[in-house]
Amino acid sequence: MYKSAENQTDFRARIQSLGIIAKDLNRPVLAKVANLSDFGNVGDFILLENALQTLALPDQTLVITTVLKQVNALRQGYPAHGDNADRFLGAHRHFGLPYPVLDYSAAWEKVLGQYFASMKALLTLLSAAWQQTGMQ
Repeated sequence: MYKSAENQTDFRARIQSLGIIAKDLNRPVLAKVANLSDFGNVGDFILLENALQTLALPDQTLVITTVLKQVNALRQGYPAHGDNADRFLGAHRHFGLPYPVLDYSAAWEKVLGQYFASMKALLTLLSAAWQQTGMQ
Protein backbone atom coordinates (compact mmCIF):
# COMPACT_ATOMS: atom_id res chain seq x y z
CA MET A 1 0.00 0.00 0.00
CA TYR A 2 2.78 2.42 0.75
CA LYS A 3 4.14 4.28 -2.23
CA SER A 4 4.92 7.95 -2.43
CA ALA A 5 2.82 10.30 -4.52
CA GLU A 6 5.08 12.22 -6.85
CA ASN A 7 2.39 14.06 -8.78
CA GLN A 8 -1.33 14.76 -9.01
CA THR A 9 -2.05 11.50 -10.84
CA ASP A 10 -0.26 9.44 -8.18
CA PHE A 11 -2.01 11.32 -5.38
CA ARG A 12 -5.49 10.83 -6.87
CA ALA A 13 -4.81 7.16 -7.53
CA ARG A 14 -3.60 6.62 -3.93
CA ILE A 15 -6.62 8.46 -2.51
CA GLN A 16 -8.97 6.41 -4.71
CA SER A 17 -7.35 3.17 -3.52
CA LEU A 18 -7.34 4.21 0.13
CA GLY A 19 -10.98 5.25 -0.12
CA ILE A 20 -11.93 1.84 -1.45
CA ILE A 21 -10.00 0.10 1.32
CA ALA A 22 -11.54 2.36 3.97
CA LYS A 23 -15.04 1.34 2.87
CA ASP A 24 -14.30 -2.38 2.58
CA LEU A 25 -15.97 -3.31 5.85
CA ASN A 26 -17.36 -6.62 7.04
CA ARG A 27 -20.93 -5.39 7.16
CA PRO A 28 -22.53 -8.56 8.62
CA VAL A 29 -20.09 -8.58 11.55
CA LEU A 30 -20.57 -4.86 12.17
CA ALA A 31 -24.35 -5.30 12.08
CA LYS A 32 -24.11 -8.14 14.59
CA VAL A 33 -21.98 -6.05 16.96
CA ALA A 34 -24.37 -3.10 16.52
CA ASN A 35 -27.32 -5.45 17.09
CA LEU A 36 -28.94 -4.54 13.77
CA SER A 37 -30.88 -7.14 11.84
CA ASP A 38 -31.86 -4.92 8.91
CA PHE A 39 -28.75 -3.05 7.82
CA GLY A 40 -29.10 -3.05 4.04
CA ASN A 41 -29.87 0.66 3.87
CA VAL A 42 -27.33 1.71 6.49
CA GLY A 43 -24.19 3.35 5.09
CA ASP A 44 -20.81 1.77 5.69
CA PHE A 45 -19.49 4.40 8.07
CA ILE A 46 -22.77 4.73 9.95
CA LEU A 47 -22.73 0.96 10.45
CA LEU A 48 -19.15 1.16 11.72
CA GLU A 49 -20.10 4.01 14.06
CA ASN A 50 -23.04 2.03 15.43
CA ALA A 51 -20.84 -0.99 16.05
CA LEU A 52 -18.04 1.02 17.66
CA GLN A 53 -20.48 2.85 19.92
CA THR A 54 -21.25 -0.49 21.58
CA LEU A 55 -17.53 -0.97 22.29
CA ALA A 56 -16.10 2.46 22.94
CA LEU A 57 -16.63 5.98 24.16
CA PRO A 58 -18.06 8.43 21.62
CA ASP A 59 -14.78 10.33 21.26
CA GLN A 60 -12.91 7.09 20.50
CA THR A 61 -15.47 6.26 17.84
CA LEU A 62 -15.23 9.75 16.39
CA VAL A 63 -11.42 9.62 16.11
CA ILE A 64 -11.64 6.48 13.99
CA THR A 65 -14.63 7.25 11.82
CA THR A 66 -13.80 10.89 11.10
CA VAL A 67 -10.59 9.99 9.32
CA LEU A 68 -12.35 7.34 7.24
CA LYS A 69 -15.12 9.75 6.30
CA GLN A 70 -12.59 12.42 5.35
CA VAL A 71 -10.63 9.98 3.17
CA ASN A 72 -13.90 9.17 1.45
CA ALA A 73 -14.65 12.87 0.99
CA LEU A 74 -11.25 13.32 -0.69
CA ARG A 75 -11.95 10.30 -2.88
CA GLN A 76 -15.30 11.71 -3.93
CA GLY A 77 -13.95 15.16 -4.68
CA TYR A 78 -13.31 16.87 -7.94
CA PRO A 79 -12.97 15.60 -10.64
CA ALA A 80 -14.69 12.39 -9.53
CA HIS A 81 -17.70 14.30 -8.15
CA GLY A 82 -17.91 17.98 -8.99
CA ASP A 83 -20.94 18.52 -6.77
CA ASN A 84 -19.11 17.67 -3.56
CA ALA A 85 -16.97 20.78 -3.11
CA ASP A 86 -17.93 21.50 0.53
CA ARG A 87 -17.06 18.01 1.77
CA PHE A 88 -13.95 17.89 -0.42
CA LEU A 89 -12.62 21.20 0.90
CA GLY A 90 -13.58 20.17 4.43
CA ALA A 91 -11.44 17.07 3.99
CA HIS A 92 -8.54 19.26 2.87
CA ARG A 93 -8.93 21.30 6.06
CA HIS A 94 -9.18 18.14 8.19
CA PHE A 95 -5.90 16.78 6.85
CA GLY A 96 -4.23 20.19 6.81
CA LEU A 97 -3.86 20.17 3.04
CA PRO A 98 -3.75 23.34 1.02
CA TYR A 99 -6.03 23.73 -1.95
CA PRO A 100 -4.80 23.29 -4.51
CA VAL A 101 -2.25 20.73 -3.37
CA LEU A 102 1.22 21.63 -4.55
CA ASP A 103 3.37 19.05 -2.73
CA TYR A 104 1.66 15.76 -3.45
CA SER A 105 4.20 13.68 -1.57
CA ALA A 106 3.71 15.67 1.65
CA ALA A 107 -0.08 15.64 1.21
CA TRP A 108 -0.09 11.86 0.79
CA GLU A 109 2.09 11.47 3.90
CA LYS A 110 -0.41 13.51 5.94
CA VAL A 111 -3.43 11.55 4.76
CA LEU A 112 -1.76 8.17 5.08
CA GLY A 113 -0.37 9.04 8.53
CA GLN A 114 -3.82 9.89 9.85
CA TYR A 115 -5.28 6.77 8.24
CA PHE A 116 -2.65 4.58 9.90
CA ALA A 117 -3.26 6.28 13.26
CA SER A 118 -6.98 5.65 12.87
CA MET A 119 -6.41 1.98 12.08
CA LYS A 120 -4.09 1.65 15.08
CA ALA A 121 -6.81 3.17 17.29
CA LEU A 122 -9.33 0.73 15.82
CA LEU A 123 -7.02 -2.23 16.46
CA THR A 124 -6.44 -1.11 20.05
CA LEU A 125 -10.16 -0.68 20.64
CA LEU A 126 -11.06 -4.07 19.13
CA SER A 127 -8.25 -5.84 20.99
CA ALA A 128 -9.45 -4.40 24.29
CA ALA A 129 -13.05 -5.42 23.54
CA TRP A 130 -11.88 -8.91 22.59
CA GLN A 131 -9.93 -9.27 25.82
CA GLN A 132 -12.86 -8.04 27.92
CA THR A 133 -15.05 -10.78 26.49
CA GLY A 134 -12.48 -13.39 27.52
CA MET A 135 -11.97 -14.59 23.95
CA GLN A 136 -8.19 -14.47 23.85
